[in-house]
Amino acid sequence: MEGRRNNNDSGRSSYGRQQNNRNGGHKRHERFEGPKREAILKLQNYLNQEIIVNLSGGREVEGKLTGFDQLMNLVLEDTVEKLRDVNDRTKFTGSTRKLGKIIIRGPLLLAISPKDGFEMISNPFVSESSQEKVL
Repeated sequence: MEGRRNNNDSGRSSYGRQQNNRNGGHKRHERFEGPKREAILKLQNYLNQEIIVNLSGGREVEGKLTGFDQLMNLVLEDTVEKLRDVNDRTKFTGSTRKLGKIIIRGPLLLAISPKDGFEMISNPFVSESSQEKVL
């Protein structure tokens, strides 16, 4: 009996058959990951500093950046939301609402800027020789 094989066995161990069945008989392909890109905005420079964040939907919040991840999810502490006028959503009322510690999901971000000002970055699509000086 040791020399006899079952027609369905085809010389593979039972472990090999189970693996094949679980994957539907398909081999797994290695996923290709391209070269890592350097981020334009280095959030590490703004840790523990006050920033202003514009969100989709027209909301704007200010707070201290205490954490972030590679998906641009942000953690802000001592956060304050600037409230907009109910009748004219393009204008701020001047009043604010305290939110405390919040997490902002990366897909909601439109703009991030430091509260003390901003930093000029070079345009990656224009060569240095063709850039004009802006006053």
